Amino acid sequence: MENLLPFVSSEVGFSIANSLGDEYDAKTWRMEYKKIKKSNPTVAEFIIKWAKACKKHRLHTAICGILVYRLLESQAEVDRIDEEYKLG
Repeated sequence: MENLLPFVSSEVGFSIANSLGDEYDAKTWRMEYKKIKKSNPTVAEFIIKWAKACKKHRLHTAICGILVYRLLESQAEVDRIDEEYKLG
């Protein structure tokens, strides 16, 4: 069975991991969440509900959801560009 979600390459994972520097504070995470809420409200709602259910680790749970979304979103963008320009 073919995957519906993009397979995240190590390069994309490395890129996202490297982008997580000191500039990622609570304000930045809220902005990332707002982007997801605008583009995919169901996913945003799921992230918030799951974070609230994990009372002891709310922020870390939300960050995990945001990061997974960013990984998939970034890989989908790379795949689209690759397909559009036939780079690979």
